[in-house]
Amino acid sequence: MQSLGRITAYLGIVLTAVGLCLGFFFMIGGRSAAYAEFFLTMVPVGFLVLFAGVMTALMFGPRQ
Repeated sequence: MQSLGRITAYLGIVLTAVGLCLGFFFMIGGRSAAYAEFFLTMVPVGFLVLFAGVMTALMFGPRQ
């Protein structure tokens, strides 16, 4: 279960980074506003996935 949490945390980091980069790319480039909106709305989803992954990894990690 700890490995699932780590994978989920990494997925959240990737979602957040991709959403920020592509969202601002489409927004600043003056291209389709729909793409910019889609990618920028991925950022909060990425944070939620990152938070869920970190909490899963911490809760099911090895105890001392």
